[in-house]
Amino acid sequence: MLIRQFQVILAIALSLSSLLLYSKSVQTQPSFAIGQIPSDPPPRGHKTPGGGLGPNNSCKQTNKPLTALVPLQIEQRLTASEYPTFWFYIPYAPEDIQSVEFSLHDREEDEIYRTTLKLSKTPGIIGIRLPSSPKYALKQGAFYHWYLVIKCEQNPQTRLSVDEWVQRVPLTPDLQSQIDASKLDIWYDSLTRIAELRRAAPADDKLKNEWNNFLKSAELQQIADEPLVESIQLAENVTN
Repeated sequence: MLIRQFQVILAIALSLSSLLLYSKSVQTQPSFAIGQIPSDPPPRGHKTPGGGLGPNNSCKQTNKPLTALVPLQIEQRLTASEYPTFWFYIPYAPEDIQSVEFSLHDREEDEIYRTTLKLSKTPGIIGIRLPSSPKYALKQGAFYHWYLVIKCEQNPQTRLSVDEWVQRVPLTPDLQSQIDASKLDIWYDSLTRIAELRRAAPADDKLKNEWNNFLKSAELQQIADEPLVESIQLAENVTN
């Protein structure tokens, strides 16, 4: 009888131990793996303004709209960089733009960074890189919401806006190989890699094909032939 009771108690203890170990392993899992949609992703942003925040005819008409170079899939809105670069197609000449405003917010829409800049090398594709300051570094696992807003010279009351989200993930050897191969799963870093290579060697046909195929995968082929005119390193700006 005593042996039987001991066996029952031992079985219960082992079951509880297994349950505790399982619970701990679940808690220590990352929020989601590369290539998987997170359980609570933020809403999709806006690749193009769709008419802007003012009258549709208040900005100079262009053949192609203001466009954020963003991925199609939610699970591709990733970076392994503390200070990623964001890319945009600006269809307006400098004299058509009064100002360009870039801002970064956390998931609760609390402002982290905001700056206004004057472009001098548009129309074309530009990159905007976060300031290399610890207070602006993206935290691993966190979602951030960024915005680009253009005020048109002929009607400063009109604002054309695009926005999207980014999440930082840990850099692993496998992830680095994906970036080096311009794979879509780590969009922001792969895009920046190939964009900078294209800027350095615009006549390289192999890079041109790689660039065209990469943008086509995100349905951005309509701007693949536009020049990469500038990559801007933002300066530290105390806003909070």
